[in-house]
Amino acid sequence: MKNVLKDILRRLEKLEKEVFKSGGTKEKKSVKKNENNTLGDRIIAFRDSGFFKQPKTGPEVHTKLQSSYACEYDRVAMALLRLLKRKLLRVTSKKVGNKKLKAYVW
Repeated sequence: MKNVLKDILRRLEKLEKEVFKSGGTKEKKSVKKNENNTLGDRIIAFRDSGFFKQPKTGPEVHTKLQSSYACEYDRVAMALLRLLKRKLLRVTSKKVGNKKLKAYVW
């Protein structure tokens, strides 16, 4: 009976060493997120610089972004909606011509 218990303990220790290895051969590389990397980050940078003090429509934001970050208007519109959902921007309306458009403000 003693030998069986010793054998079980020895096997358990061996399994624990294999399962709970610390370190390992693979090291994870730390990825530092650069500022203004994503489209949302760039829009937030505009917000922080005061761009959204006056209400801006999606096409106005897209035009402003084109100088530093070329992308489609649809991506800008979706990014604005996501920022609105996360409460990083607010929405209001703006009259352009005879149309009432959704505008973003902060």
